[in-house]
Amino acid sequence: LAAHCASRLQHPLPTRLALLDPVFAEHQLAVVRCQSPFRGTDNSSSESTVNAVRALRARSVPTELYKSSRSSESRRLADPNVQLEHEALLVKYWADWCDVEYPRYLHLQF
Repeated sequence: LAAHCASRLQHPLPTRLALLDPVFAEHQLAVVRCQSPFRGTDNSSSESTVNAVRALRARSVPTELYKSSRSSESRRLADPNVQLEHEALLVKYWADWCDVEYPRYLHLQF
């Protein structure tokens, strides 16, 4: 929803979009409802988000994608939306709260 709304803005343009641990759980809805949740729609929320981020990038608005939880990474829990990872600056963070060297892992992928 945030990506879609940001892509619709005309004036002023956003300076950037930051997505914090986005979770796309479309395939979970099909199990709960016993039918496709996208009947009558053109695409899923994960595809819509990718399209909105592309539209923003075409207007020189960068997107930051932060992933730090299993919810946004696991295929069992949700759609990790790998396509979105290729459209934004991806920051993956694995918290190790018990480690003295906290934060220990910070990965930037361009």
